[in-house]
Amino acid sequence: MLFVVALFSCQSQQRKHWSLAIAANNSKYENSASLLKELFHQKDLDLKIILVPSSVEAARMVAEGKADFTFTLAHSDFIRPKLGEWVSELRTVMPMFENALYIFNRYSEKPNTIIELVEGSKIFLEVPDSLAEQYLGLKRVLGMLNVKDYEFVNDSSRATLIPIWGTFSGTLTKMMLAKKWSMYSMEDSFIEYALIIEPRFGRLTIPIRYSGSNTKGVSTLLSTAFLISGSKTDRNELYDLIKMIYDNRVFLTSQNKSYMAIREDFNTRNLNFPLHDATSDYLNRFEPTFLERHAEYYGLLVTLLIIVFGLIQSMRNFVARKKKDRIDSYFREYLTIKNNLTLSVEQRIGRLETLRDKAIDQMILEKLAISDFNVFSQAIEAERIMLMQSISENR
Repeated sequence: MLFVVALFSCQSQQRKHWSLAIAANNSKYENSASLLKELFHQKDLDLKIILVPSSVEAARMVAEGKADFTFTLAHSDFIRPKLGEWVSELRTVMPMFENALYIFNRYSEKPNTIIELVEGSKIFLEVPDSLAEQYLGLKRVLGMLNVKDYEFVNDSSRATLIPIWGTFSGTLTKMMLAKKWSMYSMEDSFIEYALIIEPRFGRLTIPIRYSGSNTKGVSTLLSTAFLISGSKTDRNELYDLIKMIYDNRVFLTSQNKSYMAIREDFNTRNLNFPLHDATSDYLNRFEPTFLERHAEYYGLLVTLLIIVFGLIQSMRNFVARKKKDRIDSYFREYLTIKNNLTLSVEQRIGRLETLRDKAIDQMILEKLAISDFNVFSQAIEAERIMLMQSISENR
């Protein structure tokens, strides 16, 4: 009994220690990791933050089981080929926050197009590693523009262009605005083109005037950051953690509205990695079970089975009653022969044997129950023996 109680207690305990791998110097990821760590601490859980050179390295650590989670953006499918065979070990857990692309520049004159903005630019990235999500993502955008005349620099003081994935209220964005860098507002034609090339992008317009003469606000691209785990992360343990994060969504959104992305109705069709089974369980927790969905059919089936069972029982009772009626007629005929004193002893013996043979034929045809036949046959045999003894005594 104590063993059963101890086993149940062990199974019901929530896992306490988790780890999150992220690219170092990615300000939005670092801020989100710190906020998650604070939430975990409030729930008496521990979240270890592991800083690595790039998002590819972080994803590989999760695939290898060296970390529990990482972040990746919705459009970051360019990470997949960099992971090789390890990509099959990654699973999507849930959306975490929205990430916008802010392009800061310090040109004296506002470029007319994003191509003019990028041509001949010197670009500084928070995470300069060639496997960093920022680097690979920007290379993809530049590929959309078919721009080749640009240079990546390691010193922000030499840069003319600094793209930042994050939120408008983020520390780095505020710092760039404080330094009087201009924020470029993407033209509608480019945004529409980008949405066609990459449907997982979103569109964001900030109603401010930080971009020179722009009075409509700053338009840019938006991408959702997802929490990613390994395929071998325990289903039940992860389910509890997913529930905890969803239950505390208000805590996260009160810190930054980008966490409004934590929704249950997110698009699961174009994910970079399949949904984890724990996520599917959580999203479908209110869905009726298989039995509940088909309750009416099962009810009909049970009703039909009861009807069929009733018919079978009725037939069995009918057959049994017919057999009973038939053996009763044989017993009546037996009594008639036994009590008919006008017949000689030999005649009675002959008629009894004929009656028994007739009963045997009925039993073979399954028109008499074996138990009824045995009783009847014993009565016939007993009467025949008595008649035979009577013949012997008269001689």
